[in-house]
Amino acid sequence: MFKVMKDESTEDYETRIYKQTNWVSSRMDTSNYDDAGSKLFWKLFGYIGGKNEKKTKIAMTTPVRSKVEIGEDNDIKSMTMSFFTSPSQLPNPPAADDETVFHEENPEMKVYATSFGGFAKAKDWRENFEKLKTALGRDGKEFVKGYYYTAGYDPPFRLWGRVNEIMLVAASDE
Repeated sequence: MFKVMKDESTEDYETRIYKQTNWVSSRMDTSNYDDAGSKLFWKLFGYIGGKNEKKTKIAMTTPVRSKVEIGEDNDIKSMTMSFFTSPSQLPNPPAADDETVFHEENPEMKVYATSFGGFAKAKDWRENFEKLKTALGRDGKEFVKGYYYTAGYDPPFRLWGRVNEIMLVAASDE
């Protein structure tokens, strides 16, 4: 799904090129990361559990990704949570029964990503977002303002060795 640009990565972040990807998503305006994350997750989980036009159960995939839109003060304004949909496994995904669940395609993009462990909460996402911004500023890297991505890779029953990521999209001129 992505290629690491080793010559542009540091001990603080990886520089990655993501190919075009497909997602099933749901969005809500919110200022509460944890509450929105729970509500959006269950909407998407319902979709893969059979709440779709074909009543088809679809395998859970990773990562679970969220696009977190922020204001100038870095406070959360909205969240779009997404489950990856592989075109090889799901070439014609069924429409959702829930009108707030939709399919989207993301174009190829260059991102700066950093990882951390544990059961991530809003505080953890924000702290790691700030650390990544600081590292990119130190290195003179420009990134798109106004949002960041989070990604989680683990089922809720995994207690140790959890992987979470924060990603910022590189500015188009880099």
